[in-house]
Amino acid sequence: MRTPSRGIQRSINEPLTREERARLLSYLVDEFERRGWRDDGQTAFALVRLVEDQGGEPGPSRLEQSVSSSFRVQNNAAIAEVRRALVAALRSVRPSSAPSG
Repeated sequence: MRTPSRGIQRSINEPLTREERARLLSYLVDEFERRGWRDDGQTAFALVRLVEDQGGEPGPSRLEQSVSSSFRVQNNAAIAEVRRALVAALRSVRPSSAPSG
């Protein structure tokens, strides 16, 4: 049985632990920086709360409601790009259960 080098293997539908919330926030901030996006901290926090509320990856309409238009305009970031950043961060926290794509 192979153990992942990073992340915690749990079902994406289980609530995030305190450690997972902190790691997801950290990975989101890293992912934003990697993409050259600037965030005042509110967008990353909003996405972590959204993941908790949705019990996993939120759909595009929920993302659109949670990610401010000022963040998207400032960073020239489409909702699809924000979704990809979120999926990448989720995979870092729960690699065995994050959605693909």
